[in-house]
Amino acid sequence: MAEPRTPQAGDTVPDFMLLDSVGMAQRLSSLTAKRSLVLVFYRGYWCAFCLRQLSEFRQHYQAFRDVNADVAAISVDQAGDAEPMRQLYQLPFVVLCDTKAEVVQAWNVFNAEEKGGIAKAAVFVIDPGLKVRFSSVDSTASRVHPADLIAWLQAGASGVAAPKLPERRAVVPTMGELVKSAIPTVRLTLFPPKRP
Repeated sequence: MAEPRTPQAGDTVPDFMLLDSVGMAQRLSSLTAKRSLVLVFYRGYWCAFCLRQLSEFRQHYQAFRDVNADVAAISVDQAGDAEPMRQLYQLPFVVLCDTKAEVVQAWNVFNAEEKGGIAKAAVFVIDPGLKVRFSSVDSTASRVHPADLIAWLQAGASGVAAPKLPERRAVVPTMGELVKSAIPTVRLTLFPPKRP
């Protein structure tokens, strides 16, 4: 069997269905039916860098909507971990729970070496029709910033032939995010989850 390949700009990705953090079934094709989708893969609710990144996407959410895009986040977290995080950080977008790691593996953004298997940090822009417009597999501490993605989406919508691709920037968690992530991080380090 061929090794999974990370989707690249121009690729059409297969549809998938996952439950979100409140238990509602969500299809990728439905999330992209009317507008582009910025799909943010994050390592987990315990990751301070992810909490900072998701907070930045929350702060820029209306700007994404203004450029005809929506946002969704995805990780291997259970709903019982993802939903409290979504509420605590007041995330206005869908948080998908890939608890069997099927999507993160199919998209080749799976890190089997850490915490029993987690998603790598990554951002994709997917247009209606499931065509990938932008793809970035990031590091823990360096990721594509939402403001740069918005500028890129605006440039593309205005007819600029080849807008400058967003670059990765350092992600610096706040002290509060570091503290909030410490307890689950210690718990998961001592007692990593068993994958089915």
